[in-house]
Parts: sequence; C-alpha cells; structure tokens
Amino acid sequence: MSNVDLEIKRRRLRCLGHVLRMPQDSIPKVALRWTPPGKRKRGPPKMTWRQSLMAEQLKEMGLSWGEAQASAKDRTLWRSFVVALCPTVDEEDK
Repeated sequence: MSNVDLEIKRRRLRCLGHVLRMPQDSIPKVALRWTPPGKRKRGPPKMTWRQSLMAEQLKEMGLSWGEAQASAKDRTLWRSFVVALCPTVDEEDK
C-alpha cells in the first residue's frame, strides 16, 4: 500500500473515531446514521460512507459497528487501532 493510501485510510479512521465520540444529537453523528427516504433510481445501490467504512476498515480491524462505537469512546484504544492498521512513515522507520 502506498503512503497516500495509508494516509487516506488513517484520516478516515481518525475522523470516524471523532464522529463516534460526538453527542447523539450532533449533526455529523445524525448524518452518519441517516438513511434517505424514498426510492432510488434503478441500478446498483449507492455505497454510503458508513457502508464503505464497514466494508473496508472495520472488517480489517475485526470489529462490528457496535464494537467500533464502544472502542471509539476510549481514545487510546481507538488510536492504537489506527496506528496498528495505518503506520505513518515515521513509525515504519522505527
């Protein structure tokens, strides 16, 4: 995986942890859980940010959505998950 891919992955996970620690009525957290009403156009369903996170990162971490929410509450635990999956260039050199 290239450095750019790792950086994108790391930032997405850090952002997810930040949003999961927010209060339940905050706009980003509500938007994360929101499902738009009505029907979609024909074709394959669009993938939401939450679905892409669940499919990519959370499966690598071995976490379900509920476990990820509980883990994100503990900042040091969440940070250790992010560092383990996405080491930065400085951490790879050590």
